[in-house]
Amino acid sequence: MELTEEAVEHGVARLAQLVEARQAKRAQCTRAARDAASDDNDPVDSLSPVFDRFTLSGGEAVM
Repeated sequence: MELTEEAVEHGVARLAQLVEARQAKRAQCTRAARDAASDDNDPVDSLSPVFDRFTLSGGEAVM
């Protein structure tokens, strides 16, 4: 099977589309995490509000 220039261009274009879709989805998730954290009126220190609450409540000592 010979790899043609057209096939390579098509493959690269498809990969670029997938990267763009992935980045758009990640941006939505990031916004959702920030919105959820700000709903609690807590300062947003990171994109991991669940982990932040865990560490603020004592971390492993709670277990």
